Amino acid sequence: MVEKKYDPMRCAGAAEAQIPAEGTVRRSCGASKAGKAAGGTGNCDFNVEMFVDLLRTANHGLLNIVREAWHKYPFPPSGMVIMAEVMRNPGSSVSQVARDTGFAKSHVSKTVDILASQGFVEKRQDPSDQRVIRLYATEQLRLRFQEVKGSIENRLAEVLTGIPKSKLDDLVEGLELLNKALEESGYTRADCSRV
Repeated sequence: MVEKKYDPMRCAGAAEAQIPAEGTVRRSCGASKAGKAAGGTGNCDFNVEMFVDLLRTANHGLLNIVREAWHKYPFPPSGMVIMAEVMRNPGSSVSQVARDTGFAKSHVSKTVDILASQGFVEKRQDPSDQRVIRLYATEQLRLRFQEVKGSIENRLAEVLTGIPKSKLDDLVEGLELLNKALEESGYTRADCSRV
């Protein structure tokens, strides 16, 4: 028997009904808001295991691009996430940055110390509570961040050149649907502005 190519949005009709493969979850495409937004109208076979594997592989590849861009700088790749958070929320404390990024407070503190020693982050005591240190991005950080961000975007653009435009449009639409579904489920923040 020839296995059909995986298509998460293809709804199986009665004539095409198959026994779900291991890791496949049968769900109603029209039951969720994301399914309705995608035009779902019936039962779909959705291979969750394959979906997770594809996300994991893509995430690993994207992380490798980020690591490659950061390789020439003497701080960890997570530094970009921490820098973005400091730029997004000037005056945040180490504790707040740790909560917002999901990193351990000790990791954020160590990374902030490295960034401060290199002139990328300025630490100031809170005037109302001398025990609290507030973090601010320096102009040097803004410039470096844009440089690295541009390097990552250029590398990713090179990788994407092999994908036809119509497929890229489909990919963007699919990612928008995924992000919306995650947001509606409470797994992402709607207020995450881009730096």
